[in-house]
Amino acid sequence: MNFSKKNNSLSAPALPAGKFGIKHHKTNRSFVNKTVKLFIPLFFLFLVVVINAQKIEHEGKEYHIKGDKIFLNDLDVTTNLTAQQLADIRNKLKNKLAREERISIAEKATKKG
Repeated sequence: MNFSKKNNSLSAPALPAGKFGIKHHKTNRSFVNKTVKLFIPLFFLFLVVVINAQKIEHEGKEYHIKGDKIFLNDLDVTTNLTAQQLADIRNKLKNKLAREERISIAEKATKKG
């Protein structure tokens, strides 16, 4: 009788890939880790920009913009504003978002440089 270690193994035989839900993926874990580490701060930066960008001060009043609606003291005043006021408030929001985006790009460039 041959009592070699190979034949007396108590471990189960290896299953071929794909059987019983076992799949072998060849992924580069360092690439995945780097990608996740990149997207987590970007996600939080985006979240901060979106939250802060909804507040716009116009004519001494602080308006909150949620989608297409404009609120003043938690009341929808979109229909009460003139077309010029609506355009001014939306332009201020657009300029604020663009300015914050330029700042974040500059910060990224200084970190890399």
